[in-house]
Amino acid sequence: MNCTCNAGYERFNDSLCEACQPGFYRAQDGERCLACQLGYFSASPSATTCEVCSSGSFANVSGSSSCDLCPANSFAPSGSSSRLNCTCNRGYTGANGGPCQACPAGRYKNLDGSGSCSPCPAGSYMELTGSSFCSTCPAGMWSNSGASSLNGCFCNAGFYLLSVGVCSACEAGQYTNRTGSSVCTLCELGKYAIQTGSTACSVCPGNTTTSGRGSSSLSDCVCGLGFYISTQGCELCEIGKYKASILESTCSPCPADTYMDSRGATACFSCRPNSYSSESTTSADGCLCNEGFQLAERECVGCLAGTYKSDGLTSCQQCPAGTYNPQTSSTNMSSCLPCPVNSFSPAGSSSLSACSCDAGYEVQTVGGERRSGEVRD
Repeated sequence: MNCTCNAGYERFNDSLCEACQPGFYRAQDGERCLACQLGYFSASPSATTCEVCSSGSFANVSGSSSCDLCPANSFAPSGSSSRLNCTCNRGYTGANGGPCQACPAGRYKNLDGSGSCSPCPAGSYMELTGSSFCSTCPAGMWSNSGASSLNGCFCNAGFYLLSVGVCSACEAGQYTNRTGSSVCTLCELGKYAIQTGSTACSVCPGNTTTSGRGSSSLSDCVCGLGFYISTQGCELCEIGKYKASILESTCSPCPADTYMDSRGATACFSCRPNSYSSESTTSADGCLCNEGFQLAERECVGCLAGTYKSDGLTSCQQCPAGTYNPQTSSTNMSSCLPCPVNSFSPAGSSSLSACSCDAGYEVQTVGGERRSGEVRD
């Protein structure tokens, strides 16, 4: 009678059956114990089959009684037969077989294998090491590539930093065109911003402006300086008028003693010295010389001694014959003083000495000087 050894045993001699050693096995129909293949093991004697190495381990020699663990932070599929089958986990980098190093803050690796860590893309960050992902910056925030903390997230244009990690939209009438702003800027004169979170202000339509900074509506745009509102829109002020404030809707007449000879004025020109004008004067020629002054080479100069100019006259007039006037810039004929009795002067005389005694009279003197213009026979 032929006796056969049970599975897990092999014939030692003709009469004995001996258990297969760890790392070996024998099936029922086998002749002898066989070594476990690479990637397999048997831990106990008398094994009838070998077990596959579990994931995360490997057996790189035949006849293994155990599987070796992959290096830290690496992984291998079940049945692996080499340390090189151990690849770095997500969040770790290194060659196949290890060692595997954690991705630093600001970088990540989202696939198993020997790939390198990548910087967090713009708009995200990662504070931890060994990460397989990056966190998205809060709403309204952005970051440069490789940001390693929430502090690396900055506010988008149109937003300002309210506190760490918190951005707030610029209010209507304000803007910021820069990222990372801590404040918003008021819209300049002549501009407005209707929406919150604006990165720029809109320009008011032609010939309009705003009354101040920070306007938030198109209706804040009013006719600019030198313009008035009409049924046709904003039009230039007429000559002789001006508008110096956008709060006014109409143009004002140039006040007395001023003039304006062009349209769209924001102020009126002063008349030349020693001249005057009425309201709404439209040219420098409308500025008339004051009493006692006449126009000479576009300037008002005082009347010479011996002359005068009263209101309504365009030029200085000579004092009549028989009078004299030692003063300049005289304003009426009463400034012309009569010569003493029994004396006479030509028209335009400027001093008492111009008064000559009539025939038969002589000048009365005291100490060689004329006495108060008196004459005697």
